[in-house]
Amino acid sequence: MAKRKLPSGFTKRKDGTLELKFTIDGKRYSVYGKSVKECKEKETAKRKKIADGLTERENISLATYYKEWQDGRRMTKKVKESTIFTQDGRFERINKVLGKKRLIKILPHDIQKFQKYLKVDCGLSEQTVNLHMDLLKSIFNSAVKRRYIPYNPCDDISPMKTENKNVETDSHRCISERDRKLFFQYGQDSYYLEFFQMLLQSGMRTGELASLTWDDIDYENNVIHITKTVSRIGTKDFIIDTPKSKHSIRDIPLSDAEKEILCRWRDKYELYHGNIRRFDKRIFPTSNGTGYVRAQNLVPIIRNILKKVEAETEIHIEYFAPHAFRDTFGTEYIKQGGSVETLCRVLGHSNPTITYRYYVKPTMEMIACEAKKIQLAM
Repeated sequence: MAKRKLPSGFTKRKDGTLELKFTIDGKRYSVYGKSVKECKEKETAKRKKIADGLTERENISLATYYKEWQDGRRMTKKVKESTIFTQDGRFERINKVLGKKRLIKILPHDIQKFQKYLKVDCGLSEQTVNLHMDLLKSIFNSAVKRRYIPYNPCDDISPMKTENKNVETDSHRCISERDRKLFFQYGQDSYYLEFFQMLLQSGMRTGELASLTWDDIDYENNVIHITKTVSRIGTKDFIIDTPKSKHSIRDIPLSDAEKEILCRWRDKYELYHGNIRRFDKRIFPTSNGTGYVRAQNLVPIIRNILKKVEAETEIHIEYFAPHAFRDTFGTEYIKQGGSVETLCRVLGHSNPTITYRYYVKPTMEMIACEAKKIQLAM
């Protein structure tokens, strides 16, 4: 019996599979299958992908695409190097599980399994898991825009629910007047006392204050010029970078209280480091005279002061992070009659919604005061 002739364009390979060759706009393509029907179905699917512009990089892996994505962001300077450094750290876990897989082959099921892996196998918190998932979603969104893939497999994956944090005990919170007074009273001997006081009086971010130079203090116009911040790129590499966003480049008022703090600090600086001014004119170096002050460095110092308060007064103050001074500044600003719109500019936010949502913490005193203004007919 004569062998059945294959249709035009088909050839049989040594391993028994069929290859179907076809041409689109002068370019040759091939698909493979066990039968003529399978090959024709794959040809149809391939032609559709080509028409949709989705095949040029269909074999690219997630790891390869991630590198291209970050290289492009570095070149266009769309994000800070410190942000990329943080994302690279998160991508290490992503790469371990999904890095070698082709972008086009990663499905929602794979993403869901990876989410469970982060929580169960790695033991990460819900918040940290969500940060990894946010990065994955951004990577795939970029790949969709470049038409490497037809859809984002992260779109239908819900973030993990995080516990609601109590405003009064959260590390990012408003510090009460009593707690502030106790903190500064029992922190008098700390090298960083004036640094903490400036954080509270100005509402600056830790990195902004740490990078501040004496040239930024404009005594003539009574303003502080905020144009830079401290960023960390590696385990030991620090750089002076532009602030968080374009809105963070700003001038803020220089108050009499801040002038007094800076005056005291000049004298204190000489006691610690002698009458030697730094070449970079930085106001607040670390206690060794050379390092950069960072929020992480201040954590044990705050804890030690709070322990001292409790040991000597038996008053327990819940821990607060350095960022709480910024929260407290925002709350007090509103409490004392300032507008959210003005506070938005002082804090360097892009819009007042961010300011009100994250930095204005209503105290019970403020709530009670507002409640008294409400008169309801009986």
